[in-house]
Amino acid sequence: AKLNSRKASKNPDFDAPAATEETLARLSYADSVEAVEDCDLIVEAIVENMDIKKRFYEDLGQRAKPEAILASNTSSLAVAPMAAASGRADRFVGLHYFNPVQLMKLCEVVRTDA
Repeated sequence: AKLNSRKASKNPDFDAPAATEETLARLSYADSVEAVEDCDLIVEAIVENMDIKKRFYEDLGQRAKPEAILASNTSSLAVAPMAAASGRADRFVGLHYFNPVQLMKLCEVVRTDA
């Protein structure tokens, strides 16, 4: 909403509320891994604990559709062990967003060696 408001301040014809609503309508959130079965991109943002993340990806790798891309939002852990745990290292990336996210036009994408 902040970015759309900023765009509107520069362009009076830009409809910030409509743009925000349209963007939010394309997003979905879930608090259960059962919801991922039809997702194309799954971004994980759980506690920064490798054992927990590896267990999560072991399960997620079996639940997500084969062509889904799995991504970790980790900023401090290596992505290779998570990728290996998922059973699909060739479809795994790290996505690290820089702060403040709403202002930084930068996202680091970390690939695996698979």
